[in-house]
Amino acid sequence: MARKDKNEVRRAVHTRIRKKITGTAERPRLAIFRSVNHIYAQVIDDVKGVTLASASTTESAFDKTGGNVAAAKEIGRLIAERAKDKGVTKVVFDRGGYIYHGRVRNLAEAAREAGLEF
Repeated sequence: MARKDKNEVRRAVHTRIRKKITGTAERPRLAIFRSVNHIYAQVIDDVKGVTLASASTTESAFDKTGGNVAAAKEIGRLIAERAKDKGVTKVVFDRGGYIYHGRVRNLAEAAREAGLEF
């Protein structure tokens, strides 16, 4: 039997997490996706199936390197600002199957410091 690679394991973990958490209009889901070069964050209302706010290092306004902790902090601050502009202050954190460490942790902490509650 072949071993699963890291991404297959992450997807399985993310599926388990998604069985337990859903975003609602009152408390949407803050979903994280991390690649080698970039990091993405979305605030999602799963009931309606709508993305309320998003931020990523691939945006043209973001001119720095996206695969480091400093970029994750910036995206965390930016997603919190955009969510608050839409009237969202409380979210459910979806780490996307990634370990709560490094870029994922720094994005979450920056979002908390900027005013999101989770």
